[in-house]
Amino acid sequence: MKIAVVGTKEFALGFYVAGIPDVFFVETEEEFNKTLDDLYQKEEFGLIVCDNKFKVDKKLRKKYLGKTFPVLLYLGDVSELKDEIKQALGIEVMK
Repeated sequence: MKIAVVGTKEFALGFYVAGIPDVFFVETEEEFNKTLDDLYQKEEFGLIVCDNKFKVDKKLRKKYLGKTFPVLLYLGDVSELKDEIKQALGIEVMK
């Protein structure tokens, strides 16, 4: 099973540079949901990493409710992650 990444260029470009070839750049919620629908229909991805700036449409969520794959993993941008780590640990680990 393959990994796909869906998000803004700022979010997804690093995954492409890291060697994940299936990266899909989107700028709107509509593009995000259309891309997710296309990826679900292909049935070749086991994991879809999603930019947490976008939410899955209720209609799309209902359409694929109960499907085991692909798994959607939502991640935020690095600046948000830095803040969350600092808050959780009480120290700044990335500068």
